[in-house]
Amino acid sequence: MAEDGKPTAADASKSEGAYDDRPIHSEPGELPPEVQAPLADYGGDEPPSPQWFKDAIARAPERGFVESQGSKLEVLTWGEVGKPGLLFVHGNSAHADWWSFIAPFFADDFRVTSMSLAGMGASDWRERYAFPDFAEDAEAVSRATGLYEGGRKPIYIGHSFGGGQVFFAASTHPQRMHAAVMAVTAGMAMLDVKIVQLVKLLRNGEPVKMSKRAGDFVTLREVVDEVGRDAVRFMMLYRKNDAVLDFDLAKVIEQSRDNPVFYVQYGHARGHSIFRNARAEVFADLPSETGARIAWLLDSALERLSDPAELDLLRRLAIFPRTVEAAAAAHEPHRIAFYLYDLASEFHALWTKGRDLPYLRFIINNDAELTKARLAMVQGVVSVLASGLAILGVHAPDEMR
Repeated sequence: MAEDGKPTAADASKSEGAYDDRPIHSEPGELPPEVQAPLADYGGDEPPSPQWFKDAIARAPERGFVESQGSKLEVLTWGEVGKPGLLFVHGNSAHADWWSFIAPFFADDFRVTSMSLAGMGASDWRERYAFPDFAEDAEAVSRATGLYEGGRKPIYIGHSFGGGQVFFAASTHPQRMHAAVMAVTAGMAMLDVKIVQLVKLLRNGEPVKMSKRAGDFVTLREVVDEVGRDAVRFMMLYRKNDAVLDFDLAKVIEQSRDNPVFYVQYGHARGHSIFRNARAEVFADLPSETGARIAWLLDSALERLSDPAELDLLRRLAIFPRTVEAAAAAHEPHRIAFYLYDLASEFHALWTKGRDLPYLRFIINNDAELTKARLAMVQGVVSVLASGLAILGVHAPDEMR
């Protein structure tokens, strides 16, 4: 027991019997400086940091305390009262200052509050601190710091352990943040909390080493700069949100079937290549503009498409609207990514089959009617691939070299 009567971590470890769900708490000096508040002064030279980071920490917050359930909770605030409210919640063994390099970016458009959970930072210690207690603390902090003054209820944003607290509050008191979501979405959506698994960053199958304590990490911006926006967006959506994603920086730029984003984009480019070849060999009047080409293909004799592979491809095209609808209803965008890969796979397989069996080629020089029917099928593939990629925010190239 400390001199001021507060229990130490050692006291907590000695307790037996009843379940203790409070966060770990140690007296000053028992934890490294980065998990104490206020942040310890750094004695060495200023470490290298980007300008955005320097600009953020230069915007000092207002510091204060809010009374909740008999305890004083440390709060940091940015932005003007009267703007929509954001409440930031830190992870375990941290405190309100953890958000000090992020929160200022929101201060132009929001009233922002970062709180130290009970027993962390400069907030009072409690003998017991359970998830329901956080929900009440968050409500007290939100009201005391003006997060309700912007005409709607606040948005809670939690990290790590704080994310669990926020998730629990959302499940037990949705009315406290539901209005914020409804206001942002013009009343068209309900609050739906999705827990996303970790992303493991690899290079040629080997983990990319990172350390939070050492400040050695790879940012999303660096990943985008290295492999491109399209690869990042598609691969991040190519897994269910509850499945761990292995993101290999080398694999996502390979030009092979093992790279889903390349394989799907190549399917779109291959379709346009077929149009160019058809224009050169059979139909000089085949329009290059999409709308005009679709109109030109409307009278195609689709009954000429009779091979099982062609019929399978047409069936795959037919289920695209239902796939999008189901993905939207379940809030599972990976369904669209899976579908696009399967569609591209069938299309590439049919093209390869035509190399071995000339009668299955998309362009038959001595049969204009069949060629036009197959071009209509190719147009369906191209249109669906372009539409699906657009939903995912991924570019659909006409050429790939």
